[in-house]
Amino acid sequence: MKRNSRFFTALASILACAILLCACSSQDHLVPGGSNALTEESVVPEYDTLCSAWILCPGGATSNGFYRVVTNADATGNIIYYDYDSRQTVFLSDQINSTHRDETDTSFLPSVYGGAEAMSDGHFVYILKMSSPGALRHGLEQSAAQGTLYRIGLDGQDRQVIFLPLTQDILPSTGVVSRDGELYFLVQETTGSESAPVLMKTDFETGRATAVFSFEADVSPSLIGHCSLGLLFSIYDRETDSQTLSVFQEDTMRFQPMDFPCKENEFVLDSTDGVIYFIPRKDAHAVFRYDPQNGQSLEIAPIPTITEYDRLYLSGRIVDHHLFLELESSETGKLLRYALDLEQRTWHEQHLVDGDTPVQIYADSSSEYLVRLEDQVVEYLDYTPDGVPVTNEMLAPHYVLIAKEDYWNNRPNYQEFTDHVSSRLLLDVPSSSVS
Repeated sequence: MKRNSRFFTALASILACAILLCACSSQDHLVPGGSNALTEESVVPEYDTLCSAWILCPGGATSNGFYRVVTNADATGNIIYYDYDSRQTVFLSDQINSTHRDETDTSFLPSVYGGAEAMSDGHFVYILKMSSPGALRHGLEQSAAQGTLYRIGLDGQDRQVIFLPLTQDILPSTGVVSRDGELYFLVQETTGSESAPVLMKTDFETGRATAVFSFEADVSPSLIGHCSLGLLFSIYDRETDSQTLSVFQEDTMRFQPMDFPCKENEFVLDSTDGVIYFIPRKDAHAVFRYDPQNGQSLEIAPIPTITEYDRLYLSGRIVDHHLFLELESSETGKLLRYALDLEQRTWHEQHLVDGDTPVQIYADSSSEYLVRLEDQVVEYLDYTPDGVPVTNEMLAPHYVLIAKEDYWNNRPNYQEFTDHVSSRLLLDVPSSSVS
């Protein structure tokens, strides 16, 4: 990553102030991870699954901190950062006393209209903003309607942007896979009255995304990640009502179907080693492991038998070698949640809840997890249509840290972040400017 001397000069000043003023509530700037945030692994893996579905993206997780996009009232956005070492939440900015509301600020995003998510492979932060043709009908600029992809250094510097044409809509079901700092993802491309899915690949150096493979119009592909053989897709053929697990090998431009019955199994990809864990839908007695490399399935562990729970779901993602399973009673609606340690092949019954919500893991550091609790109420400065300032309230995601030992032993010993972001959101934006 190219390092900017001006940024690191400012960073040194900021960190010096942080040491002297660590108890001061007015500090609102920090950069990712302190001294070691920019020293992630130097070799980029050949493929890295950032998410198996855009709509299920947990955010940009690294070993030092967590990146997230927040939306302002005028449909602009900001990148914020949860620093594990300092326990602070800050804008991804090196500007002191900034409003963080224009493009001179490295945390600022000029449009997140339609929704945007942060992702990371530990080398870059990527922002994917969804396409939203409706923005044009609301009188917004074309950039608000276009799908947009950003690649940014972990410190917020060296931003590169790709704007997709209005004919290409990023598919909400797409996974996102990185390779050597470039992204693979799916769009729906419209030409005249015809529309079909296309696998795209970015080139951030040239600022373009190009088509890698075009699918037939009657096919619905989902990019779910990668395995040792290549990019892994679940492909549904509407004409035959069939669903196939296939590997796409870019060097040959061919799909290799896997001997894995997608429709008969509920499955989740382990993005660390490219294998699939599944439970048969008709006979959910055990968890199995399927390896696309050799096409073999192996029983891993029997599922706990609890007679009053008659529905089973694989929940979320595999985190820290743990698979999560939910059992539901169709009669009472009650849920039980278990985690399977894939290395020890042992089950943990999970009782950590916040309100009625299970406490789920969003990121993994060396000794702690970043988890999300129930949303919290945050006050902010707003304006009436005639410009009178008022105090308003919004719900904001509530992320905390918890020691791994406490999490697995169901002890709610949460460690809060000092929040330097929420009080600064939506400042000085009259309500009449909101689209």
